[in-house]
Amino acid sequence: MQAFLFRVCSLLFLTVAILAGAGQAFAQSSTPGATFGQSFGGPLRGSFDHATTSFPLTGAHSAVACESCHAGGKFKNTPRTCFGCHNGSVAAARPPTHPQTTQQCSGCHTPGGWTDLKVIDHTQASAKCSTCHNGVIAKAKPPGHIPTVAPCEMCHKTTTNFTVAVKMDHTGIVSGCATCHNNVNALGKPANHIQTTLPCEACHKSTVTFAGAYYQHAPGDTDCASCHNGKTAIGPKTPPHIPVAGVQCSNCHSNTAPSFASYSMNHPAVSGQRCDACHNGAFTGQGAQGAQGTASYPGHLVFENDPAQKDKIMAAAKDLGLN
Repeated sequence: MQAFLFRVCSLLFLTVAILAGAGQAFAQSSTPGATFGQSFGGPLRGSFDHATTSFPLTGAHSAVACESCHAGGKFKNTPRTCFGCHNGSVAAARPPTHPQTTQQCSGCHTPGGWTDLKVIDHTQASAKCSTCHNGVIAKAKPPGHIPTVAPCEMCHKTTTNFTVAVKMDHTGIVSGCATCHNNVNALGKPANHIQTTLPCEACHKSTVTFAGAYYQHAPGDTDCASCHNGKTAIGPKTPPHIPVAGVQCSNCHSNTAPSFASYSMNHPAVSGQRCDACHNGAFTGQGAQGAQGTASYPGHLVFENDPAQKDKIMAAAKDLGLN
C-alpha cells in the first residue's frame, strides 16, 4: 500500500513540475500577444504575420498588446480606421486643443507617433486657415504681410506655398489703398504719377486695373499746366491749341468741366499777343467756335499787303481791350 501511495505522489509531483515549467516558459514568452493567448489555451505562435490581415503592425502599433484592440478575444469586425480605436474609449483620442479636422487621422499622422507629421493633408481641415496658422501651431502671417483681417483663403488659393497662386480679392475694399499700395507691400504710384496727396480711390475706381482713372478736380485747382503738359496728363495738342505759352489753362477752362471742349475765351489773359496770332484761320476747329480768321468772313478787309493799316487796326483793338 505504501509503495502504491509513493508511486501516486511521485506522479502528482512530476505533473505539477511539468505544468509549472510550462507556465514559466509561457510567462517569459516574448511573443506579442502571449498573455492574450491564454484565452485560447496557450500562447499565439511567434511566427504569426499580422500583415496577412491587411493591417500590418508598424511603428507604435507593433508594441501594443493584442487585447488592446481584440477585446474579449474577438477578431471579427475589429476597427481598421484610426478613429475606430482612437476615440477616447478604446484608445487615446485627439486632445481638445487639436485643430478642427475630419476623423481621417492618417491624413497627417503616421503609426510612428502623434508628433511624426510628414505631410499635412489640408483637405482634412474643417476650420479656417488661421486656426492653425497662428504662429503657435503653424506659421502665421509674417511681419511684412499687408494689413488685413480677411481670411487667408480669400487670397491664398493653394496650400502648397504661400507665395504662389496669390490673387488679392479686393471685394469690399473701398478706401485705404495706399496702406498696401506703397511700393513695399504692393505696387504704388510710379515716378511719373501726377503730384497729388489725394487717396488712390479718389481717381482709381477699379481694383482690376489702374487704367481708366478719372481725376476729380477741385474748384481751387488752378495749376493745370503742372500736369496737363502732354506727358503726365493730356496737354495742348491737336486740334492745334492757340498759342498760350505761360498762360494757365484755368483762365479759359473750368476746373470742373467734363472736357476741354467746354471753355470761355478770356481775351485779357492772352493780351500779350496780337489778335492774328490766333485769329488767322489756323485755329477755327477748336471748341464750339474756334478762333475765326478773316477768311471766315467774306468781304472782310485784308491787310496782309498793307502792314501800316494792319498796325493801326491792331492798335485800335488794343485800346478797346481786345488785344
